Amino acid sequence: MAGTWSINEYVTDKPVVDKNLFMTSIYPMENRWQITEASPTSASNLEWFITHFMAADKQLEESKGGSVYELCNQLVAATTPSESQLMFFPFVFGSNTIPDATAGFVGVTSFHHRGHFLRAIYEGVAFSHLYHVERLRKINPQLSDVVRIAGGITHSPVWLQIFADIFQCQLEIVDVQEHGTLGAAMTAAVMEGHFPDVFAACEVMVKVADIIKPDTANKTVYQQKYALYKRMLDDMQATWKSHSRSPMHMLATE
Repeated sequence: MAGTWSINEYVTDKPVVDKNLFMTSIYPMENRWQITEASPTSASNLEWFITHFMAADKQLEESKGGSVYELCNQLVAATTPSESQLMFFPFVFGSNTIPDATAGFVGVTSFHHRGHFLRAIYEGVAFSHLYHVERLRKINPQLSDVVRIAGGITHSPVWLQIFADIFQCQLEIVDVQEHGTLGAAMTAAVMEGHFPDVFAACEVMVKVADIIKPDTANKTVYQQKYALYKRMLDDMQATWKSHSRSPMHMLATE
């Protein structure tokens, strides 16, 4: 789920007990558990950027019957993954590294324009999701290479392609807008006897509407960028801790 939160999860028949894991919860199917890695590091970062730096653009696009999100997609699509090393830590509302981590752009030069800043946000959010998924893969190396994705970013073909290229795996999009509502409908269908169990309901009621395949031409550049992202996360630990203890930071957060 790539929406307000970065929610990355899989369903298993074995519960996982790990102090570093975000959550293991009982799944609403017999003898199943949901293993979750999550943090507030997803598309809400784009909302923050639009609110504070593109308010005039949003108003203008709406006056023309357009969308500021489509404008963002166009600006990102006009750039390439390899032309900029601008990095963004998507920690405006919290992090998935250390509690002290804050958001920020690193590597800004006079070369960079709005498209580069937006691409850095798109990529940074995808990197954060991948960071979570790598944790899940350490727990379960047998996880499928196919990712079923949902949330606000599914409305952005540009962002979906960035996710596919960074993960270097196939993305599947289910033909429904409200996944929770579909789940409730499946449960009701089972209770009414239309299906013997939820598994049977899934076979009939869950349809994959679209498949996004990765562009292998972007594999190397994104491997290098993600490696840099993780190195920078490590390098920034001491800086974030020092910043969180500064008098000005404490004053700003009171």
